[in-house]
Amino acid sequence: MDWAAKYQLIESFRTAEKIKEDDPWLQSLDLSYHLLDRDHGLFYALMDQGAFRLPYPLEQITGHSLCPPTSTRAAVRGRCIEKFGSAVQATQWDYILVQGKDKKIELDLRNLFDPNQVKHSLKVISEAKSIEDLLQLTFAKLV
Repeated sequence: MDWAAKYQLIESFRTAEKIKEDDPWLQSLDLSYHLLDRDHGLFYALMDQGAFRLPYPLEQITGHSLCPPTSTRAAVRGRCIEKFGSAVQATQWDYILVQGKDKKIELDLRNLFDPNQVKHSLKVISEAKSIEDLLQLTFAKLV
C-alpha cells in the first residue's frame, strides 16, 4: 500500500507541476518520502496533514515490535546492524557492507532464503567477536 500511495503522490505532483518522468526533482521527492527522521520525512508530514489513512490506528501499529521473522534474510540484516551498527557502511535489500579492520566485508543476501542457512547465519552473527568473524558466512567476501 505504501508504494501505491507514494506513486500516486509523485504522479499527482508531476502532473500538477508539468514535469517529465525523469526530472531529478521527482527523485528528490521519492527520497524525501522515505526519510525516517520524523522532522524531515515527507511521509510523516503527509500523515500529519491527514493525506494518508492507515488501515489501523498508528498507536496500534507502532506499539508492536518491528522485528522481522527469524527465518528471513531481513532478520540477518537486522541482527548484523544491531551487532555491528557503527561499522555498517551500507545496507540494502540484497547486501550489507561493513568496515572490517583492514578491508570491507560484503554480505551478499541475494540468495539467502533457506531457513536453515538463515538460522545458522543468525548464530554466527550473534557469536561473532569481531567483524572479521562474519567471513565464516558462505555469502561473505572481502571487497
